[in-house]
Parts: sequence; structure tokens; C-alpha cells
Amino acid sequence: VLYSCGVDSSVLLKVVVKYRKVYHYNVTMLYISFNDFIKAKEADNLAFKTAKEYKVNIKHSICDLNKLQTGIKKEARKCMKDIGFSEKFDLVLSGHHADDQLETVLFRLFRGTGIDGLKGMEYITEFSRENEKRLFGKPFLEIRKSAIIEYAKLNNICFIEDDTNYNIKHSDRNYIRNIIIPLIEYRFNLNSINTTIENVKRFLKEYNDKQTNLDIYSGEWNINDFINLSPGNRLFVLREYFRVVHGYNFSRKIITEIRKKIEEDISNLHI
Repeated sequence: VLYSCGVDSSVLLKVVVKYRKVYHYNVTMLYISFNDFIKAKEADNLAFKTAKEYKVNIKHSICDLNKLQTGIKKEARKCMKDIGFSEKFDLVLSGHHADDQLETVLFRLFRGTGIDGLKGMEYITEFSRENEKRLFGKPFLEIRKSAIIEYAKLNNICFIEDDTNYNIKHSDRNYIRNIIIPLIEYRFNLNSINTTIENVKRFLKEYNDKQTNLDIYSGEWNINDFINLSPGNRLFVLREYFRVVHGYNFSRKIITEIRKKIEEDISNLHI
């Protein structure tokens, strides 16, 4: 568990430790401290105290902010990957939550991104290094930070608030987190944005899973190649063909009807 003394990682560690006897796994705390952090000594004390209380191993890495070639988040990710590979952990978890997901997508949107950037962070990411693979997970991506804070209070979980998270002058992410997202939440339902993120993920997965030599825009498709596509990719092929060749975009209602009809017809085919 990547641990920073913040509320997100503190709650994640608590939950992981709570269920270790049920699911029979060992837990190690990956703690990265920054030596010129204002509350560095307080954070170090809390980290080692927590590790002792929970009876977990702790891997401690110290970073000097003045010598960093990249930002804190990038350095933390690099350190997480390095330790994950060197210690041969099966799974490394971080406490990224739904607010982080929204912040990430908005940050990419404002900076400029393709459709791949709009899918946000993945629940599970696989990294390869020298023919070895490691899994990195973010189990809290559907949980709002307010719920995480509430859980910490109800369960008396100690954590340290990083005051630099509120400095909007030099951080675009902090500006999005503290100014833009509250304004959006005041006027709109954030669940609709999360729905869009999940739709983008689903579209990209279905599109990337496509195994076909179909020439979409010719309209001359072998029926077997078309049937072997995933349901989402069948619709993608049809939508792209009509959009580009005929200049027609399907409405959501028509798309739903097409999906149902295709599945009914394919279930009755014997090829």
C-alpha cells in the first residue's frame, strides 16, 4: 500500500489490513517521505507508529525535493514502481479516489488531450520491466473523498493534512481541485461526468479489442468477420459507416434498437 499519511492512503491501509486475515495476504507499507516537507517529522512519526500498530512491514524511501527532476507525484509513482518490482509484490495499491479521477480528466482536458486521455485512471494497470509484470491498483476510484474522510472520522484513523494541497497559486491541479470542481458540483451532477468517463473506457476497450480486417467505409464486409466482433464494435462499425459514407449520426434510441436487433438476428444464425 502506497502510504503518504494523508487521509486517502490512511483509510486504504486500514481497509487492507482489516481484511488480510480473511483473504490471507501479507501487507507492506510503502512510505515515501520528503525531507523538506513542513510536517516531515510529524509524518515520519505517524508512519512508523501506524506500521507498528498494524503489524505490517514498512519500506521507507526518502526524497529530497530540491534534487527532484520531476514533480512530487511523478517521483512517487516512479518510487512505487521501483519498489513494486524490486520487492516482487503481487499488487501495489494507491488511494486515488473519484475526486482524483475527475481532477485528472479535467486537467487533461484543459491541457489538451485525445480521447484516450478522457478515460481517466484505470482500476488496474499492468507494468512490464525486464520480462516481469506487476499490477498496480486504485480500488477507491468510485468513492468520493468526502466518504473517505467520513470513514476516517468514524474509525478514528489518524492522518495528516498536507497544506500545500490548498495552494492554488503555483499548481493547476490544486486550482482545479479547490476552485473549479466545487463550482461544477454546485451547478451540475458530477455523476454524469463519471458516467462519461466509464463510457469512454468502454468504447476504447471494445475498439481496442477489435480483431478484424474489415474495411469499415467500403460497406463490403464478410458476415463472419462482422459477427466475430464484440457487440460494441459491431455498433461502432455501423455508426462509422453511416457517419462517414452517408453523413448520418444515429440517435441513442436508434442505437439501442440496432443493438437489440443485431443480437436477435445473430442468435438465430447458423453459419
